[in-house]
Amino acid sequence: MARFLQREGALKFFFNALKFFFALVPCLGEPTPLQRAAGGEGEAAALIRRAAAPWSPASHSLFPAPARECAVMVMRIGYQIAFSPPDDAEARPDRSALSDVWREHVLPHAVAR
Repeated sequence: MARFLQREGALKFFFNALKFFFALVPCLGEPTPLQRAAGGEGEAAALIRRAAAPWSPASHSLFPAPARECAVMVMRIGYQIAFSPPDDAEARPDRSALSDVWREHVLPHAVAR
């Protein structure tokens, strides 16, 4: 009897987990919020499109806190590289250019939701 109850409880848990999962997954054929916003006009549609885009300084506030912390950490690494002393003292690189390139081309690939 104990095995039956254990199995019954496990099956009930399994089926409840499946119901929960399928409640979160949108039905096939229904458009996602991003697909709905793609053709939409207005402030809400623009916000959804901006939030779905890769990281940028403009969309930084739309990312979750851990992703924003990651962006700050990766940007600090870029500044450390840009402001580290060069090997030869004669050549002075444009430090702001390196940090700009880092921010525009490295960070969008390094930061994920």
